[in-house]
Amino acid sequence: MTATIVSERVNRDNTVQQVTSEYLCEHETDIHTPFGITKVICTDSDIDALVVGRLYADGLISSADDAVISISPDRKRADVSLPCIRKNEPYIMERVVPESGTVFMLADMFGRDSGLHRSTRSTHRCMLLHSGEVRSFDDISRHNAVDKAVGYALMNRFDMSACIMFSSGRVPSDMAQKVIAAHIPVLVSKADPTAQAVETAKKYGLTLICRAWPDSYEVFS
Repeated sequence: MTATIVSERVNRDNTVQQVTSEYLCEHETDIHTPFGITKVICTDSDIDALVVGRLYADGLISSADDAVISISPDRKRADVSLPCIRKNEPYIMERVVPESGTVFMLADMFGRDSGLHRSTRSTHRCMLLHSGEVRSFDDISRHNAVDKAVGYALMNRFDMSACIMFSSGRVPSDMAQKVIAAHIPVLVSKADPTAQAVETAKKYGLTLICRAWPDSYEVFS
């Protein structure tokens, strides 16, 4: 959801212009689990996938079937029942190196932008490649966008080991750990990683590709 807002742009020559732009509206969802309440600021789309992906990344479930989730009609509350806790443990993956054409294809697709980001310039985007098809998820937070992609993959029973993820955001170590926990072997980003993210990727066999632009990318192995 967006809102039309008028602002004043002050130029260097001291002229002032009225500017009308679309701005992203924040959506707030409270996730109720047996362990407490987590408040998430996000966009108002794909809330079910966001909840499933967050539970999986936190190691509370090993599949979408491990949780019973009820989302209120206004999507502001998600009640989660966990009949049993099945920890999703990270493990050392077999390293996968995608073909360069695949990486450049994802970079090109990202460069074409999503409608929501184009109109607001306020979202992060996560793309998930599986079986030749790319699905995109937008959110205020890059972590939320990743959770939505992971949750969607779980709900649709994707083979996570056959997925490639593309993120718009910087890659700190907690982002790398989230992708490793999802057992996705390749993470691509248009931005930079931290040194700790590179170390984490090497430890668990995650192929980390950053600075992925239409003309070049860098592989950390």
